This record gives sequence, C-alpha cells and structure tokens, in this order.
Amino acid sequence: SMMIRFDGGGACGRDNLSLSPLAPCPLKKRKRAFDTFFALTVLVLFVDLPSAVEGTRQSTSFRLPDREASRAAFSAVAHRRSRSFSDLSTMVEDSFASHGISTRLCARSGVSDGDGVMFLAGQDEDQRRPSVAVIGAGAAGLAVARQLQSFGMRPVVLEKDGGPGGVWNHVPGDRTRPMYKGLRTNLPREVMAFREKPWGGDETGMSYVTHKEVCDYLDDYGKEFGLNEFISYGCKVTQLTIEGKEQEGSSADVSQNINCSVNGWSRVTLRWEETKENGQCFEETFDCVCVCNGHYAAPSSPHIPGLREHFKGKVLHSIEYDDPKDFDGLNVLCVGARASGSDLAREISTFAKHVYLSDTACPELEEGDPIAIGNLFRVPRTVSIDSNSAVHFEKGCNVSPGDIDVIILCSGYDYQFPFINSDSNLKLSCIPGERKVSPLYEQLWHAEHPSVSFVGLPHAIIPFPLFEFQGRAVAAQLVRSAADPLPDREERIMAAERDAESGGPNDPGRTQDTHFLGSHQWEYCRKMAKMAGEYDENAENFIATNKAIYDHSGVERKGLPPGGPDTYRSTCYVRDEQNKSFKVVSTKIKESAECTA
Repeated sequence: SMMIRFDGGGACGRDNLSLSPLAPCPLKKRKRAFDTFFALTVLVLFVDLPSAVEGTRQSTSFRLPDREASRAAFSAVAHRRSRSFSDLSTMVEDSFASHGISTRLCARSGVSDGDGVMFLAGQDEDQRRPSVAVIGAGAAGLAVARQLQSFGMRPVVLEKDGGPGGVWNHVPGDRTRPMYKGLRTNLPREVMAFREKPWGGDETGMSYVTHKEVCDYLDDYGKEFGLNEFISYGCKVTQLTIEGKEQEGSSADVSQNINCSVNGWSRVTLRWEETKENGQCFEETFDCVCVCNGHYAAPSSPHIPGLREHFKGKVLHSIEYDDPKDFDGLNVLCVGARASGSDLAREISTFAKHVYLSDTACPELEEGDPIAIGNLFRVPRTVSIDSNSAVHFEKGCNVSPGDIDVIILCSGYDYQFPFINSDSNLKLSCIPGERKVSPLYEQLWHAEHPSVSFVGLPHAIIPFPLFEFQGRAVAAQLVRSAADPLPDREERIMAAERDAESGGPNDPGRTQDTHFLGSHQWEYCRKMAKMAGEYDENAENFIATNKAIYDHSGVERKGLPPGGPDTYRSTCYVRDEQNKSFKVVSTKIKESAECTA
C-alpha cells in the first residue's frame, strides 16, 4: 500500500506531492505490476491537480512505456475539474476502474478538502479486489461473470468462439456443434430465465422457444448488465496450471506467499491463444478461475457389437445432425430416446421412409411388435448388428431391420477439459464414458484447489438459474462474504471422495449419474444460496416456483410417447412467485418458418 499526501492552500505544484510505502509489494509475477500502478496514480494527481485547483480546462496527456491504454484512460482526466478531495478520489478511482485496476481512496477523518491522505489498496489483502478468469462465455460464463461483477470484481472472460451465445449459437451446416436447425427448448422460458432477468409469462409468446430466441435472450442479458466489456472472443485456453499450494491461516501469513490469492487459495495461471490467423499467445495468473466450458462438445458413443465391423450404412452422432431433409427417403435408426433422440426421430420421420427409435426404457412389446406412430417405430435397446448388417433389439423384438441407411447415436456427451492435461499439475479425473468429474466439493469447487471451480456440471436440471446460484456461491466464498466459509482441505477431499464413490445424490447410484440431480436440484440450489449467504424468502419463492412449473412440464412431457407429437410445447406459463405457483395458458404451436429457421 502507498500513502500519497498533498497539501491545500492554493495551486498544488509538484513540490507539494509526497508518497511513502506502507508495506512491501510481494506480488512480483503480477502482469500489472503495482509499481506501475502507483506511478500512474501519482501522475494522475501530478498532472491534474494544478488545473483542478486553479479551475482551468487545460488538456494534458502523457505516456509510459507499454502503457498506451493508461494514457488513453487518463487523457480525459486532465479535462475535468475537481476542487474537493472526494471528487478527486472518485475521478482517480473511475479512471483506474475503466482498465480493471482496483483502488481504494479515502480521506482520513478530520481532514478537510484540499488537505487529505489517499490510501491506495495495492497489497492490503483485505482490500485488494480478486482477479478472476472465466473460461467460456455461454450461459454459464455469462451468469458467473454477472455474479462476480455484482461483488465488485471485473472478470476476464475467455471465449474460443468468435461471438456470443455459446452452445445456443446455431451455425448452419456445422457438424461440430449440438445445436440444430429446428430445435425448440424442452423447458419453458419462464423457468429457464435468470433470476435477475425474468423471461416470458406475458401470455402472448410461446413458453418453449427456439435456439435463436435463447441466443437473443443471452445477448440481451449480457448487454443489460454490461458483461460484454469483460469478454475476449476468439481466445482458446490451452493450459491451466496451479501456482504453489493452498495456504490456510491469517491474511498476514497469506500476504507473504506470492502464489496465494486473497483468501489463501492457490493462484492459477492460464495460457490462451487467439484463434485468428497469426494470433498471439498470452499467459496470466489469477486468484481464481471459473471453468464454464459446457459439456456438449465431446460426443459419447455406446458400444454396440458389430457396429464398426458389420454395419454397411452411415454412422453419425447427434452433434452432426442439423436438417431432417438430409434423410429424405432413408431408413434411419436413432439410438437413444431422451430429449435429443426423441426430437430428432420425430423431425426425421417427416422426411424419412422409416425411423426406428431405440429406447432402453421401452415397455414390453406385445407379441414382439414395435410400438408404431405412423412411420416411426419405438423399439427396445439395440444389442448388436450381425454380419448381414441387420440390427437386433432386446426384449424379444421380432423386427431386425437389415436395410438401415443411417444410424444416429443420440447418446449424449462426455465432460472435457482440454486445458487440464498431462502438462497440467491439477489433479482431475474425467474418464470418457463415466460422465464423472472428481475430486469436486459440492459438484463445484475442486476439493484440493477451490480457486478452480467447475460451473454447470450437473445435468437433468434447469440450467440457467443453477448457473446463477453456483456463480453467486463462488463469488461470495472468494471474497469471504458468506457466513459459512468452505471447510478445510481435508474435509473437502473426504466429501469429494464420498460423492465420487456414491454415484450422485441417488445413493447408491451409477457412476454415470454422479452429476444427475433431477428432483435433487431444488435442495442443491438452496444449498448454493446458503453458501452465498443469501438464502431468504425471495430465494425460496423463486426456487419453489421453478419446481412447480418444472414438475408440471415434466408430467406433460412424460405422458407422451418418445418421438410422438410434442403437444406439451403448446402450454404457456405465467409465474406466480408470491404463491409459489403458476397459471397455464394453452396456445397452438406456430408451424412457421420461424420455428424451424
């Protein structure tokens, strides 16, 4: 920390400025060195004080080596008038904040305007604003950035894509993204919405919306809260490394360790590269990193005996699907009948000759005959493909089609963190096919290094609000504003091991269900709110209303056969949060180009 003193009583010249160090500056590796930070502050006061006191409108600018941005930020300072200490403090704070540099300026009690003391929070760990990086600018990344912002932080958000929207950004013809042309949400927008930005409930629009409408909503969210200034697009993170080890103890002890963040957690270094041609590479160390890269990029494929050896047709994963017209006149098998499999089978059946939907939850067949809905046939689990390319199903199904042209694997995705690899020193287990990430405390914080958090891993949930609750808990724990801090390292690791071995909240559960929440998501959201120190009546009403609508939507959806008419999407909802309830309004689904564009 530095103390800068200036004396009033006329024009304050250079001889009237003095500064003295209050504490050493240990963070030598920091990209924005605090010695430069102090120098800039002195120069701002130095340049502007004479014109401020004399009331002139003199324009002055200056330059420091490699600090063009600072020069631009402070060129406007010299145009401003400021006769009081509080005005000057605000002026300097605003100037630094415009470039993400945290200051804390205050007048000592009893000191009048024109004769004050400024304290700059350089290395005072209780005052320094934590530096945070967010990997990904999709829905989770935006939610976390907003919560960090609301706690006074200015996150660095790194997004590999060239624009906003994340997974919701549909790119026609792109076979590497899960978003397809005709997708409509299987959850109503009234529950998908962030708590801070309600959506729908106006009795005029559809509750189940298109990917474009979701993308527009996220774009509006970013603009409304000024999040775009934090985002760097076209930046692919390539490496995550832990600096040192966690240090528990007083802030005084922590301040002596250059590898510890403001609360004693290990700091984290990221490397990233620009995706454009001849793009640059960067490296920076942060107090905390929030991983929000989603889990819809690494296709998971089931093992079907004979598929690779004997099948003569084409094999796709649902991530490659975009337009049902591509299957005109073909015989198609969709393996997997959850949300994407059911929707794809229904869409494709409007163009294909026959569609078979292989469902592990298919009920017993009467006399072995598939359940038919027009040209769509619901069949049991696919068990094998023989040497004649005929597909066989279990449960005594008497149909073994040998004329399948295309098999689409609608089998979900694996978690993937390419920047945590063999060169990284962060211990993380993420085995393809297991759908489990460990060791995590509360499915969010890395148990050993809580300065790394993984937002959005749970599935079978309402995603956006859960991201919001998780992000708020991360921010509150980072700045230690929550009444109940995270437990110590040993307890976190023990809890993470229990979670990894139990198979999720449905104890005992399957390994693949470790992050499956379903009906447990409500209690999880309450827990996150409590860990943020913000569980109150309003939070409970929000969660309870979401549960009421989610349950109603689920009953309507589950009452329909997979691949059959999606009449549940004609239901529109109006929230009644005060009564933890809702109102239903039914409308006819728009069969227009907008719905399939």
